[in-house]
Amino acid sequence: MEYSIFISLLTTNLLIVTWLIGYRRLFTKLHTIILSILLFSAFGFSLFSYSFSIIALAIFTLMEIIFSYRKLRNLLTPALFIILQNGFAVLTWTTTYDLPRYFLNHNFKLNDPLDSLQIWQLYVTQAFFLIISIFLVKLLDDRYKIWLSLSEIRKKYIFVSINLIVFDIFLFFMRQNAAYKEFKITYYYVTILILLYSLIFIFFVFYSIQLYKNRIELQILYQERENIDKKISLSNDFRHDFKSLIIAMNGYLEIDDLEGAREYLSNIESYSKELINENYYSQIRTIPVPAIQGLLLKFVSSCQEKKIDLSLNIQKMPIRINMGLIDFIRCASILLNNAIDGTTGKIYVAIIGVNDGLRMTVRNTTNLSSGIGDFFMNGYSSKKNHQGIGLNNFVKIIKMYNNVTYTADIENGWITFTMSIN
Repeated sequence: MEYSIFISLLTTNLLIVTWLIGYRRLFTKLHTIILSILLFSAFGFSLFSYSFSIIALAIFTLMEIIFSYRKLRNLLTPALFIILQNGFAVLTWTTTYDLPRYFLNHNFKLNDPLDSLQIWQLYVTQAFFLIISIFLVKLLDDRYKIWLSLSEIRKKYIFVSINLIVFDIFLFFMRQNAAYKEFKITYYYVTILILLYSLIFIFFVFYSIQLYKNRIELQILYQERENIDKKISLSNDFRHDFKSLIIAMNGYLEIDDLEGAREYLSNIESYSKELINENYYSQIRTIPVPAIQGLLLKFVSSCQEKKIDLSLNIQKMPIRINMGLIDFIRCASILLNNAIDGTTGKIYVAIIGVNDGLRMTVRNTTNLSSGIGDFFMNGYSSKKNHQGIGLNNFVKIIKMYNNVTYTADIENGWITFTMSIN
């Protein structure tokens, strides 16, 4: 097979994986277009230079790492993507080209020429096999939230991820070089090694995701237990003081001091507030996505540390939403962090499933009265020494989706942001 045909098939496979898996999960639209241009360049170079096409593919891989890291601030996810991408390419090539030719002719050469019909058959079979494989991976991702769970793992695994990426790229280019120079034994061994390496890494990923889910579940259980223990302790204290509180209230009523009674009742309400506050954790438990659970757990903990009066309303959270989960997490995180930074003491958060969609509302009390449009300008911030880029990024993400909208307004001392996913 001519090397240019080989590169055209390889770049086609990489292009399919980049758009069907990488786009929105790891790359923005602009990033995906740039990566596509690099792949087309690799094919163009292959028509007259082996070395230039290899350099273009190396730059493509490097830009994949840079783009995905800029979006996710995580190296483990790019490592999985590159290993999965190369594994797909090798598996597709082995299944549709190497194995059939080996069984038909044990002595075939890796670079045997193909006629036009064989080339088109190879294009069609590889694309079909690859799309079916990606579809199966997407089903697994919908069920286990692989990419999102990886992006939310706190431990960075920087050294491990870099070594995984370098080793996988080394094996991949070693295989291509063996094919180019007709080193068949090396080619077969490296092919088997890449497939085993990809399989082992995928098992490691599933194990890490399961650990992450278990950690979130244990954290929710711990917080629920701590909340119950605290309420039991407070109820015991309150029961001890209850009789004295009633006697004191009766004293105000006997002298018809209604104003004093109201003020005293307000003090009792503040005194017992921790006893009668809502159970956030039972609501968070109903969310089917561990990464969203983790985000809300962190948010509730921040509100409690800062003594913010929080109301949480979670109803019918759907298993699937028509928005990339990583983008949803980024948008939700921006709104929640903005509420914590800007509130004067109260926050209300609602996440409600509406038919097949979702509506998220975040409200907080504020002293601001400026036009709401200022909030979305790049560089605007109501906080001192703050870059003011969060809400601007929020709008950029929303604009990537035709089915996602947002509203914002300030009224009666409350600022409200609502994100709707249809």
